[in-house]
Amino acid sequence: PKVEDMKELSKNIFLVPTILVLKFSPYLSEKEFTVQRNVDVKVVLETCNRCNVARRESYSSVIQIRAKDRGLEEGEKKDIMDTTHSLLTELIKKDRFAFISKSKEVKKGIDLFFPDNKTAKKVASHLKDKFGAVIKETTKLIGRSRDGREVHRDVISLRLPSFRKGDVILINSIPHQILRFKGNKVFCLNLKTGNEDNFQLQTIWDCQVIAKSDDLSEYLVISVQRNLIQVMDLK
Repeated sequence: PKVEDMKELSKNIFLVPTILVLKFSPYLSEKEFTVQRNVDVKVVLETCNRCNVARRESYSSVIQIRAKDRGLEEGEKKDIMDTTHSLLTELIKKDRFAFISKSKEVKKGIDLFFPDNKTAKKVASHLKDKFGAVIKETTKLIGRSRDGREVHRDVISLRLPSFRKGDVILINSIPHQILRFKGNKVFCLNLKTGNEDNFQLQTIWDCQVIAKSDDLSEYLVISVQRNLIQVMDLK
């Protein structure tokens, strides 16, 4: 049928003229019969539940991403969003509600809103493993449904440490450079011994940052003579 042939009965309800063709063969007969009739089909246009949730930006969980004693840097925000979208690309293959309802940049971080609690928890756990963080979950009562049941909303606080990958911190008065995060562990390069050490995040949470990764320069060692080291600035 053509669009101009559709008759609107009421909002989102249309009457569509359609040609119905029925072909059949009687039992144990090789003859085929065809019946054709003109019928009007009533079509009701509706939005699916998932699209309604996305359109209204509804959410049941929010991840609040902050960092200790600092704001999130632009590159850090991009890494967080890229990591989140990459995970959701995989999750949505099995769960249609694995998406972000909306995101909001606040003064010192990012808030991510999700329509599904399970998805929010998976994203928070994934970000924790990659960026190193402390997770705290709370539930807020936001009202009651029409049938009187309590309606709750999950708030997941994801707090990153004051240091990032590449930063140099003091651990037991020895400078260490952050190499990577993995779960609750932080892997560091001991700048005194040259060895790789690892620590529980909680044990070095309050360690002092003595150099940011962006402030570090790369040098080439030319020669070493007793207490004298000659280097070349590669910039």
